[in-house]
Amino acid sequence: MTTNKKIFFSACLVVLNFLAVSVHAIPLINEPATGNEGKTTAKKPAKVVKEIFSEQPSAGFVCPNADTLGATECFLDATEHLYTVCRHVKAIELIEYGFEKARDTINNTKSDYCRNKQKVSMPRYFEAALREAQNSSSCATAHHINQLYAVWTASMIALKQLPDETEQEYQRRIDVPYRAFAAYKQHIRDTLVAASSGKATGSCEKLVVFKP
Repeated sequence: MTTNKKIFFSACLVVLNFLAVSVHAIPLINEPATGNEGKTTAKKPAKVVKEIFSEQPSAGFVCPNADTLGATECFLDATEHLYTVCRHVKAIELIEYGFEKARDTINNTKSDYCRNKQKVSMPRYFEAALREAQNSSSCATAHHINQLYAVWTASMIALKQLPDETEQEYQRRIDVPYRAFAAYKQHIRDTLVAASSGKATGSCEKLVVFKP
């Protein structure tokens, strides 16, 4: 098994491990909190649709809550935001065709297209975040960013319905990545704080950059 496949497999295990967390301990997340409630970040519907299907969406679309806060914060915002965008596109298919028929290849073309487009647009934001972490001598941050990118990639693929899955099971499953995103964001911010205070944050020598 190649190193990239190992990283991707580990990312899938992270998502599955979050599924094992008790729903009584951590409530399911229906809509992720952005910390920007009350702020005006909404765009006109036509503009949003254009950005979703644009070959090179702007940073204002990719990371709408952090496009001026640096490469790392932009990437952290992008993981949650782009996942949510494609989740909403998938939700439209479920409403349009019904849960069972939405499994048909011909009926999930919009969500497939959304995922493929975001997969193409994300690497430059990921790579910018890696550079920023390495330039700030925070190699632990770089490792966590690398892992988060793998988790995000696995989560986007997992937006597809499974063959024998019920709608309730599907909705519960696609809530899981938000917990993983939140955990990695906290790890990344903690290691950045540690680096800024001069504490050792790991070596970059063994970092194998994840490539989907």
